[in-house]
Amino acid sequence: MKILYVVPNPSRIGGVSRSIQRVIHHFKNKGVNATLFCPDFEAENGIAKSEMMMMQELLTGTMMQEWTQRVIEKIKIETPDLVVGYYGSSAAYCATAAAKFLNIPVIACFRGNDINRDFFSSFHAPKLNFIAQNANAITTVSSEMKQKVKTWLGAEAHFISNSVDKSIFYNKNKLAETHKQKLNLDSRLIIGLFGEFKASRGLEILEILKEELQNVQTIIVGKVRSSVQKKLPDYVTVIPYIDKTEELATKYSMCDIVLQPSKYDGMPNVVLEAMACERVVIASPVGGIKDLINHGENGYLCNTTQDWKNALKIVLAKKDINIGVKARKSVPEPSQEASEFLDLFSKVLSVNKE
Repeated sequence: MKILYVVPNPSRIGGVSRSIQRVIHHFKNKGVNATLFCPDFEAENGIAKSEMMMMQELLTGTMMQEWTQRVIEKIKIETPDLVVGYYGSSAAYCATAAAKFLNIPVIACFRGNDINRDFFSSFHAPKLNFIAQNANAITTVSSEMKQKVKTWLGAEAHFISNSVDKSIFYNKNKLAETHKQKLNLDSRLIIGLFGEFKASRGLEILEILKEELQNVQTIIVGKVRSSVQKKLPDYVTVIPYIDKTEELATKYSMCDIVLQPSKYDGMPNVVLEAMACERVVIASPVGGIKDLINHGENGYLCNTTQDWKNALKIVLAKKDINIGVKARKSVPEPSQEASEFLDLFSKVLSVNKE
């Protein structure tokens, strides 16, 4: 099986890029000839564009036109059996347009903001509708997103869960103690938030829970966008983004609790990785988080402010010390994710041959 994977800039910080790298690696381990292609040559080569130029290219269609032509040319060179596009309003849209033009089967992978946000955008929404009408199959990273694709776009979708490599992400308590000392953290419990922080990440919860968190240490590990800097209380310690997975796993292991107060989400790597490291995750019941966490069994889901306060009270009191162990056992591994994708690829190819 020969697959061309069309993706947004894979070197960019974020869950989409981590997922791409994880899946491609495991496809190759299964003997699949998978080629990764990013049509955004400018971003890959560090060529900066002004915000005004980017907006102009999006509004006029110039950017998507150029990306689609690049995908067409790449398909002609690679001659894949199947094209897979990541992210509905960018690379998956171009992949679908190019593959249909060349009569090659194509699968579009929706990841999060492409449905949660871009569906409501006047110039992104038509791309999603085009995919719904023309892709041979669509995948989503949550059962909630699958339902949205069905009800909003009128298309069937396949929910395939994100996964985590448990050989990298596991409880590293001994190393964690050393890291705590280097960061001047003391013996009090540590609450952590991880990832790229923007408006949708719900950082307001830190101010709301200020009283509950006054006797613990709260850290943020990642990149905080300037637009949300003011939402950080003064008691929070910020640790810069970490791109080395081994070190990131150690930072998870430093924490007793990991918070994910997202307003909306796909299936965040943060939750998967924290659970794999046996951390207790307290999160909003949005997107794929609901598919990962069973409230009170392997983590906690919080709808209201009082829910957040109650969950923190329970966890800080250490009433169930096995939550973290249960969390690790429950998260899917890359071999499962890769197998589900390969099953779908085979079905699409067999139908296309009929």
